[in-house]
Amino acid sequence: MIAFTVPHALVVATQWLIAYGVVLWLAVAWAVVRDAMRRSSQYWFYAIALVLGLLPPFLGAIIYWIIRPSSTRVEQETQALEQTMLREAGGPQCPTCSTPVHEDFLLCPVCRTRLARACRSCAKPVDVDWKVCPYCETPVEEAGSKKESAAGTV
Repeated sequence: MIAFTVPHALVVATQWLIAYGVVLWLAVAWAVVRDAMRRSSQYWFYAIALVLGLLPPFLGAIIYWIIRPSSTRVEQETQALEQTMLREAGGPQCPTCSTPVHEDFLLCPVCRTRLARACRSCAKPVDVDWKVCPYCETPVEEAGSKKESAAGTV
């Protein structure tokens, strides 16, 4: 009977490869936990991130990257601060969501509330309640009268 022996170099290379895989696995788990700490302040979220980083090797990290919050805590705080500063700065705001808007906006860019209409003659913004454009003195059509006039011409 012929005995099969594995070369010593192959054994050493396999051990190094396994060690490298374990170190890489732990590094990915640590990166997942560090990212979770930057994105949330809740300890249960850290625990879920740790479990996802450790238990299913590498697959858990992919699952975490899919379900993680889209922005970090610093980004969320910065955005909230910017919104507060814009609200305190004064100026017009959307009546529905209180987002700061420019005076010439026709729609709120956040909630799409109609803020004004465009004048059919000069294309400047005209308040929804106005009957005549203050820029060119053109009468402003009502939204319902457009439908009625279109139905009457057919």
